[in-house]
Amino acid sequence: MRVVKLGGSLYGGPQLGRWLDACASAGAGRGLVVVPGGGRFADTVRDEQRRCGFDDVAAHRMALLAMDQAGEMLCAMDRRLYPARDRDQLLAISRGGRCAVWLPSSMLRDDAGIEASWSVTSDSLAAWVARAIDAQELWLVKAGQPPVGADWRQPRVRSRDVLEAISAQALVDRSFAIHASGIALAIRHQHDLADW
Repeated sequence: MRVVKLGGSLYGGPQLGRWLDACASAGAGRGLVVVPGGGRFADTVRDEQRRCGFDDVAAHRMALLAMDQAGEMLCAMDRRLYPARDRDQLLAISRGGRCAVWLPSSMLRDDAGIEASWSVTSDSLAAWVARAIDAQELWLVKAGQPPVGADWRQPRVRSRDVLEAISAQALVDRSFAIHASGIALAIRHQHDLADW
């Protein structure tokens, strides 16, 4: 099974539809879960937290709801994608030869193992859910270029040092190395659909 996190920076661009089509097609028969980035939905939470001054716990819960909103949008854009709110739904949809889109707020709202701060983004949450459903691969699809110095196109288990290095470069969030350790990881640019 593969988990594919689609970065919110893809939303509204021409590549999003291509990735949704690829995910829906790949999900047929192999098992696939899409994790939506929060995109502008999450940016609004950040802006409102600065403006209104509410705490990080509320912001974290609102950011999870932002991911839910983004997931609902993706499902509406391609009807071959199916929303899933818990582990059983994720597994039933993906094992049934369809593509699941994770709406994380129900699973993670009060999970003490997830830090309620902006140092945990949808990248870390994608790694968390990959581990929760025993996925073999995690792909991060981003608008920016993948890190240099290694082949990031193919999923491989990366060392903790490598994961911390890409976190230090702000290519992933500060908590990513904790959640992604031991998972076969690929990072793809939004234009890189080859060898899917």
